Amino acid sequence: MKTKYLTIFVAIFAFFMFSCHSNPVDEPEEEIIIEFFNESDFELLEIFINLIPAHITDEFNTKYFEWVETWKHVIAGDPYSYAESKEYFNLIDYCLQYDKALWPLVIDITLHKEYYRSLNLLKDLTFGGSMEFVSHMLKTGIPNCYEINLQIKVYCKKLFDDEKYNILKCISEIK
Repeated sequence: MKTKYLTIFVAIFAFFMFSCHSNPVDEPEEEIIIEFFNESDFELLEIFINLIPAHITDEFNTKYFEWVETWKHVIAGDPYSYAESKEYFNLIDYCLQYDKALWPLVIDITLHKEYYRSLNLLKDLTFGGSMEFVSHMLKTGIPNCYEINLQIKVYCKKLFDDEKYNILKCISEIK
């Protein structure tokens, strides 16, 4: 009986250890192209940010830092627990007023400061709060065994590439 359980344990352990790295010999390894922000992407992101009127960026930053202040009252672990404050909802409401125009600010924060906590902003702004965001984000081409921060960075690159025109259009519509 112990041998049976030991065999099952070893099989499960081996599956998890090698599922991200092994590939059957008879199947050619599929090339995964992972794109991160490059220098020209960061320059374009900076241009988009500079196109947003200063008073709107300032108000975004004020609301963002009010939300940051609430983090010290949250027990770390669950990134979604950071999105349970009045300040967070004020920030989301403010962003939603401008549709996709403030996404460059969110992407910038995600890439440079707070990828873990900014999951909330990405989820609520790009998927209307739906948890489908997680499964969509994990379709980045990075095997699930890699760190979440890499998946978030690839997701931001894809989001920015896919939505550049819409973001720019929303920025241009700000009055």
